[in-house]
Amino acid sequence: MKKIVYLLLVLLFFLDVYGTHNYSGMLLVLYMLIWHTFEFLKIKSPEFVLILFGTTYLIFASFNVEIRVSTIYEFALLPLVIYKTGKLSIGFFRTEKNIILFLSLSLVALSFLFLYSILSTYLTEGMLSLSSRTAEIKFYSRSEEDLGLGGTLVGLHIVPLMSFMPLYFFQRTGELTKYFFVGSFVTFLAIMVTSLVATRSPIIILGILLLINFYYGFKKVKNSGKAVMIVLFFAIIYSVSVFDFANFELTSFLYERMVSDDLSEAGSRTERWMEGINNIFEYPLGGESKRLGYFHNLWLDLRYDGGVFPMLFLIVLSLYFTYSCWKVISSVMFSIQMKAFLGSVYLSLFLMMFMEPVLQGSFVFFLYYIFFGGVLSALKDIKPNMLIL
Repeated sequence: MKKIVYLLLVLLFFLDVYGTHNYSGMLLVLYMLIWHTFEFLKIKSPEFVLILFGTTYLIFASFNVEIRVSTIYEFALLPLVIYKTGKLSIGFFRTEKNIILFLSLSLVALSFLFLYSILSTYLTEGMLSLSSRTAEIKFYSRSEEDLGLGGTLVGLHIVPLMSFMPLYFFQRTGELTKYFFVGSFVTFLAIMVTSLVATRSPIIILGILLLINFYYGFKKVKNSGKAVMIVLFFAIIYSVSVFDFANFELTSFLYERMVSDDLSEAGSRTERWMEGINNIFEYPLGGESKRLGYFHNLWLDLRYDGGVFPMLFLIVLSLYFTYSCWKVISSVMFSIQMKAFLGSVYLSLFLMMFMEPVLQGSFVFFLYYIFFGGVLSALKDIKPNMLIL
């Protein structure tokens, strides 16, 4: 019973129907207090850093932006709850198959409204309806207005689905293959949505994941050649349709974005990052938001409103999550499929946070990163007798 309630609450939280993650977050708080009181109240180093992150953000951001009650709740309590929720999952799903299935469902929940909304809009209204890179995300907002930051918002929720397709390279026993076949289909849908709203970051991240998985797949898996050839074939077809056949409706808009000047001239990501780094010393407590746009980087954009202190605590937390991921993928306790899946998901989340204004684009995506960090933290500390192989 507890496991079913937990699963439903997690999926409901990341599905975020009509922006209700704050309310489902309260249900998660109640769940933790009722059934896992000791675990919820236990504070270790990562939890302490999360508390310092939320506290310092609220203190210093109050000088630069309006702090509402919902903002206090979102920064002071939700990250801590979501982190502990992620840690709790390993105690419930104690086999590799169940852990991967649970995380796959959570990724689909995170992206479902965006996959459904963009694809249904394209099928019913055509490509022109998406030409402004904004769309009404169905069941996501109580208003009827199109959402701002459309391309960024969709990209943030779609990019973790890029983690599924490379995993077929690591097939050995076939036990988990059916999940990855389904995941590959979902990834195909994600690529279509990425093309329709001309969001470049997920395509770049998919390319990085493919290269990494090509390398390790050839070295460690006997029968990965067929999968590599299949993916290479579809990658070539897709690349040709984007870069050569610019009049192909599905990808012509993405083609225009790929060759646009802002990749190399003023306003590029790297120039924005350098400007954000320089402003750390000029605006250590934030406050330049009235005259500058976002830096398209989670840590720099955090300082944009909250100053250097919460940024430093988030960097410490990110380093801890990265260390946890490295320990997991280096462990001999897990299969290569499991490690490839976890590493691909974490890398997709981490890279996206380097490229987009995450806090301003989707706070739920940021919380998924915290949640996944909790999963990795629990797996890092798992004992041999805790995991059922």
